Amino acid sequence: MAEPDEMSIEQLATTLLHATDQTEWQKAQTEVTIRNLKAQIEATETQKVVIAVQRDAMVLQKHAIAVQSASAVAERKAAEASIASAEAAQKAAKAAERNARYMLGSVIVSSILTLVALISAIAAAVSIYYSYLSAVFPK
Repeated sequence: MAEPDEMSIEQLATTLLHATDQTEWQKAQTEVTIRNLKAQIEATETQKVVIAVQRDAMVLQKHAIAVQSASAVAERKAAEASIASAEAAQKAAKAAERNARYMLGSVIVSSILTLVALISAIAAAVSIYYSYLSAVFPK
């Protein structure tokens, strides 16, 4: 019969069920226990790797959350800057409108003054004409 460390798990199970003496049963039971311990050690090592990977994933998630938080703060500041820019543009538009009204008023006043100056010039020309006529054709 083969040594227990060379047997398959099925052969070990058969040996445990049909062992002819206590020593043979004990060897098979010991081999099963050794294989179970090896499997548990492998599972523990695998769990250690999984835990390390999970720990790294948690660190990465923390970094991602920090980046998302910083991004949200930056977006809020950008929105505030956009609002301030829009308000400044609105004020500039109102100032431009006010300046345009002042300019229009200035053009209107200037036009009125030009018209008055024209009327004054026509009146002066008429006065000069009558003065000339009076001087040339005395009564």
